[in-house]
Amino acid sequence: MSENSFSWKNKIVAITGGGNGIGLAIALAAKDKGAKVSISDINETDLTKAKENHGFQTCLSDAGKEKDILNFINNTKDNLGEIDIFFANAGVARSGTLDTSDADWDISHRVNVMHHVWAARAVIPSMRKRQDCHFITTASAAGLLSEINSASYSLTKHAAVGFAEWLAIVYGKDDNDGNAVTISCLCPQGVNTAMTANMDNGGVAGIDGMLNPSDVAKVVIDTVSEGGFLILPHPVVGEYIKIKTSDYPRWLGGMRKLYAKFKGSY
Repeated sequence: MSENSFSWKNKIVAITGGGNGIGLAIALAAKDKGAKVSISDINETDLTKAKENHGFQTCLSDAGKEKDILNFINNTKDNLGEIDIFFANAGVARSGTLDTSDADWDISHRVNVMHHVWAARAVIPSMRKRQDCHFITTASAAGLLSEINSASYSLTKHAAVGFAEWLAIVYGKDDNDGNAVTISCLCPQGVNTAMTANMDNGGVAGIDGMLNPSDVAKVVIDTVSEGGFLILPHPVVGEYIKIKTSDYPRWLGGMRKLYAKFKGSY
């Protein structure tokens, strides 16, 4: 699918974690393409500002609660119509190794993994009855490589990538059960957002440079328009994947060196 064959005009786009950062940038980029945009966020101040400044449909929502995800989806349907493009974008990061608390493991799992599951379960069946529908998960380069200062982030982002892959395998092609839903998975490294605000130059995630959310949104819009699966705002991540899969000992050795350099830096 080329960008010219896919039109965002009048598409109903729903984005979790859309009040700031990457989510807000995607919302703005989609609106510029002619989409009708609905966003959710846990931060009411950010939502109010986004609604006042950009006219988005908004819904106060905790992505770690299934009832809130379903409420956001229903709110979007009631006010704008059936969702054509869903971005499971909200995420959390908790630093820590084996000392990570059960509470931090729990919220990381609910937001970074189960919110994708809840959303997919709610929207993909109806998407399969229509054409040109998309479901996009925001994972991380950590889901393809690792996050050395966070066991919970690394694990849950790997799970997010794995779930996106599974969705693409099972629902990415027309079959007797319905039409294809195009699945994409966003895996950025360092981005200037609230998540990296307290890190010196983005910590280890910023080793290849920090991007602004608008830079990421442009790559997202282009890749989704083309029907691509893996969205890599930092193209070098693709080369790291090749190194990892072709020579695991070399890759692990390199990651150990990074851990020694950045251990406990945030």
